[in-house]
Amino acid sequence: MKSLISHYGRRGQRSMYDLILDAIDELPKGCWIWPHRKDEQGYGRISIEGEEKRVHVAMYELFVGKIRKGNHIHHKCENPACFNPEHLEQVTPKEHKERHKTLAGK
Repeated sequence: MKSLISHYGRRGQRSMYDLILDAIDELPKGCWIWPHRKDEQGYGRISIEGEEKRVHVAMYELFVGKIRKGNHIHHKCENPACFNPEHLEQVTPKEHKERHKTLAGK
């Protein structure tokens, strides 16, 4: 993971890498809950080089890979504040909608 620091640089500020690692506080089910700013839906928010992003999206891009255009990042744990890359998966909008329908029916 240390090689990720060079991707974001230091520029006299704490890197995104430092901020994210400091925020990890694993819960019993393995969720990493973002302790900083969240949006109205409960998703963690972070500013990366002036661009606002949801933390789980930034984590997916950092640790898993590129998100195909139009795809969504789904929380397998169903916790919007979680940013554990093991709990995230890339899905199509149709798949995402179906998963949420299935969960709502439980």
